[in-house]
Amino acid sequence: MKSSKVLIFAALSLISLFTAFAWAAWDVSPSQNLYEHAPGETFTVEVALSGDGDTIDAFGFDFQYPSDLLQYDGADFSGTLLDAWMYKQVNETSAGNLRVAGFTTSGQINSGSSGTLVKLTFTVKAGASGEGQFMISNFTDDLLGSTTSPATFRVSQANQVHICVSDTNGAPGEQIKVPVHVLEDVTGKGILSFQFELQVDTAVIRPIGVDNSGTISSAWQNISYSTTDSSIIVGSVGINELSGKGVLIYITFQVNASAQDGDTSAMHFISALFNEGDPLAIPCDGTFFVETLTVSGNLHYFTGAKPIDSAVVELDGMQAISSATGDYEIDNILPGSYVLRVKKQGGIGANVISPFDAAKVLQYAAGLISLTPMQLIAADVTGNAHVTPYDASLILQYSVHIIDQFPIGKDWVFIPDEVTITEDNWTSFPDSIVYDPLNSDMPDQDFTGILYGDVTGNWTLLKSKSGFSNARIAIEAIQRGDKNQLIIPIKLEIIGDVVSGEMNLHFNSPQFEFISAKLANENVIFAANCQRNELSFAFASAKSLSGKTLQLEIVFQKTGKGNDSSLDLQIQRLLLDDRQVNAEMSSRNQPAAPNSFQLYQNYPNPFNPETEISYQLPEDIQVELTIFNLQGQRIKTLFSGKQSAGSYRFKWNAVDESGNPAASGVYL
Repeated sequence: MKSSKVLIFAALSLISLFTAFAWAAWDVSPSQNLYEHAPGETFTVEVALSGDGDTIDAFGFDFQYPSDLLQYDGADFSGTLLDAWMYKQVNETSAGNLRVAGFTTSGQINSGSSGTLVKLTFTVKAGASGEGQFMISNFTDDLLGSTTSPATFRVSQANQVHICVSDTNGAPGEQIKVPVHVLEDVTGKGILSFQFELQVDTAVIRPIGVDNSGTISSAWQNISYSTTDSSIIVGSVGINELSGKGVLIYITFQVNASAQDGDTSAMHFISALFNEGDPLAIPCDGTFFVETLTVSGNLHYFTGAKPIDSAVVELDGMQAISSATGDYEIDNILPGSYVLRVKKQGGIGANVISPFDAAKVLQYAAGLISLTPMQLIAADVTGNAHVTPYDASLILQYSVHIIDQFPIGKDWVFIPDEVTITEDNWTSFPDSIVYDPLNSDMPDQDFTGILYGDVTGNWTLLKSKSGFSNARIAIEAIQRGDKNQLIIPIKLEIIGDVVSGEMNLHFNSPQFEFISAKLANENVIFAANCQRNELSFAFASAKSLSGKTLQLEIVFQKTGKGNDSSLDLQIQRLLLDDRQVNAEMSSRNQPAAPNSFQLYQNYPNPFNPETEISYQLPEDIQVELTIFNLQGQRIKTLFSGKQSAGSYRFKWNAVDESGNPAASGVYL
């Protein structure tokens, strides 16, 4: 036999993973960013430790405080990380500087720990005003190289009110109401008027109005404002004093339609005033963040969690295509009401919807087996909420391409993972996710996919298996009928526990035209189809066909000259249940036995993905048909056993004994 070349193309993706290493470090900082107290008040500053630095059994650092505003009263280690240490102390080394240090031989602080190191107590000096900083510096020993953040101390006045604008986010083109708060209870402070001016970045947002509905100023009717592109001035007066705390007023902003996700704008107070300055207004700026929303998730099959690629995920006009890993993401979404659903057509593959699926439906209808709720959905190809032998018949017709679409009108259905499918709701499950409204990112919006007709759930998971004794096929002597018809009986003897099958035959004689085919056996549903010179037959049964011989009858019309032997039938494929097999074949309608051994050149050559190997035998003999690589290694045995004199054909689909694809190369 001449060598044949297998052409197999494989795309290999090599992914390089780079891991960024960063040395972990401790962080030592005051536990708050801001401390605010009035003269005469005593308060505590906790120094907090967090991070993943080296184990600490000794340390030292300086704690600096505004000595012109505060008096240091003392330190407390009770309930802290240092409570059990043998030595720890705080010394005031100079005005405004405290030295904190300690060591131990047991109870060390391990990496990943967090908590308080020390509690420092201060009293605000009489007459103090203004603000200062708490800062940590000069780390020693184990804390060398740690990070720290300063904190602010501010002297509060008895008659002051913080007016603050809240940090807010919004999407491009959206109108946003931003609250302006007062943090203290203003009851009894005599506030009869307020005025403030806010400035923003016009590339991000611009002010367009105000609203005091539902605020502590809602009883005031006299509200006025004026705007420019970058600022808004708001003023209001009332007859009754303000009381309570919370939202003072809302400002409406228009987000720039051309703003990008991640853009920010400060909302900065230029000025703020209550009455004529009493109480004192303390303004707190806010930040506006441009933020669009994202919906993401994964699509996977209902068996084996196989990822589903190339599906269309739709969100009211926006869409994404699922990747090879089944992941999808839809971004740049504005807040609003949406419906998320998944669609997919095709992507079915060979041998996925087969007569074996039809047999499972028949067995279920006869009460012989049960199906899971997901399998029931796959089986209901009519979409009428019932699984019957009619569904089995349609699946059988689909497997041989008599029909190319089920009555349900689509190939796939996708069910949100958040929905639990049971025997009670499999006929009325939702196939979408409704957001009313969508106002935050929505990750993990996963869907389970089901291919209609794939009752066994073998989508993309089926590997062809081979065998030598699963069936015997005998082509009986041709019978001649009326009007130049030829009737060819074919007997298929089943060996093993089989409930379904599919057989493909090829004929290449222009003198004959296919007319019909039928299966004589009872209790077996049957479908046949002919496309050009390819005949496809499928059958399914509710019970095992082991030991049965199926009687298939094919009728051809003779349309031209030629003898009966010129009708050349070749078995292309035999599928029993979910296994592809090589069947032993004999014929009573073959030409005279060959007079020599002959192994013909395979065809096609080169090939991808399969080729046909033909040979002839002049006598009954033991035969082994085996594929080898150029190193002499056995790749695949196509047949091993005794054969009668005659001509034979076998196909090789370029896989080894384990069902794995053979590498590109030359084979013998």
